[in-house]
Amino acid sequence: MAFQEPAAALMELYLSIPVTCLRKSQALSAADKELNERNTRLSFIQLHDTDGASYGFQVRKVKDVQWLHAVPSDYSRMFRAFGRLELLLSGLGGDDWTGDHPVYRELSFPPSRLSSKSVLSIPTLSHPVHARIERHLIKWIPAESKSFPPYSAEA
Repeated sequence: MAFQEPAAALMELYLSIPVTCLRKSQALSAADKELNERNTRLSFIQLHDTDGASYGFQVRKVKDVQWLHAVPSDYSRMFRAFGRLELLLSGLGGDDWTGDHPVYRELSFPPSRLSSKSVLSIPTLSHPVHARIERHLIKWIPAESKSFPPYSAEA
């Protein structure tokens, strides 16, 4: 039996997180301290299709974290920072999916029980950050053009 590399994908994730600071001008730097490429320890995500089947992905790399803008909330010194990040994923498998080929279905995060947006708990070096998923896009990478390093827990 020949070894088949797992399917790979690049996910563009637009998210928002609550931050506490004195002024709106400080909100983006506060968000960058909370969640950036160096302190994120996200190793696994699970997505679901429209039929409810789940698909597991290993996060090989978190890259290109950018905080774009912030808006004030209803509470004093609280802002919501909006940003984007890219995740390099490889398939692990799931319900009737071996993880070795792309999934050409619409995949989404599990819905939140409290709001219309999905929430992703992202582990960091100090504490988990609960990010609201605004939208996401998955681009599948063909097997012959994969050029990412082997997975490392320290990366």
